[in-house]
Amino acid sequence: MIRFTRAFAAIVAVPLAACAQVPPVDDTPAMGAGQCDASKLGDLIGKTATSALVADARTRSMSRTVRVIKPGMAVTMDYRTDRLNIDVTERNVVTAARCG
Repeated sequence: MIRFTRAFAAIVAVPLAACAQVPPVDDTPAMGAGQCDASKLGDLIGKTATSALVADARTRSMSRTVRVIKPGMAVTMDYRTDRLNIDVTERNVVTAARCG
């Protein structure tokens, strides 16, 4: 009878352990550690997106990464607080700079 009780307890305990709450992982960067701020980039609108302009925009916005988005280009829709998005025309002229 004791072996049956221990075996039953083990069978019941394993699935219940899987139901334990795990705290969510917060992968949002701390402010100042790559947090994007595109409010300082209004002067980029209308300029050609050269590699120097993109590097300067990343530095000024304090972003970790930058992606230049051309019309019709497939991009992920995930929102990242540490990423700067620069929208350009077919001729590589900047139309917008935003975080995400």
